[in-house]
Amino acid sequence: MTVKWSDLNLEGAATARDLWSKTNLGSFDASSTVSVPSHGVVMLKVVVQKLNCKKYLKLNMLG
Repeated sequence: MTVKWSDLNLEGAATARDLWSKTNLGSFDASSTVSVPSHGVVMLKVVVQKLNCKKYLKLNMLG
């Protein structure tokens, strides 16, 4: 499965961590691809390396 940062309203590089396997997946520029077993689930923590404060404030005020 591929997760594009733009689908999450994120811009630029980000790091990803698999919370269930407790492993760091690394740093990725625009997306991350992980294997999901049949009938399986993956939970990722995605942290943007450079936060766009104007965009964050706009999203925060909207909801």
